[in-house]
Amino acid sequence: MQERVYLTHFKRGMDICPQCEAALVWRKVGDRKYCPCDRNPVLCMWDPCSPLHVVYKGEIITGVKILTAQNAGDFIGQRTFYALQPHVFTCRKFRYLSLKYAKQNQL
Repeated sequence: MQERVYLTHFKRGMDICPQCEAALVWRKVGDRKYCPCDRNPVLCMWDPCSPLHVVYKGEIITGVKILTAQNAGDFIGQRTFYALQPHVFTCRKFRYLSLKYAKQNQL
């Protein structure tokens, strides 16, 4: 039985994504919800123009830039922090399905 992975849940689920079988870690966000996140933390810095979401200190926040090989130069001399990335944004199965849907519904 496959269940869907949402951004937040009212209770913790399995430690493996039912869609892509990636390892998950559940973090409490807010008072009563949990967010399934990728197990490996990512290095971030604040960037108000960025639409990316991460879980940091028990909250889902936006406006962060995540370190990659392409933007490593932007991180020099900046204040950085580690956070967890919600799995709903990195799941390979969701990305494939959204690209497939977009191709089918092009104007």
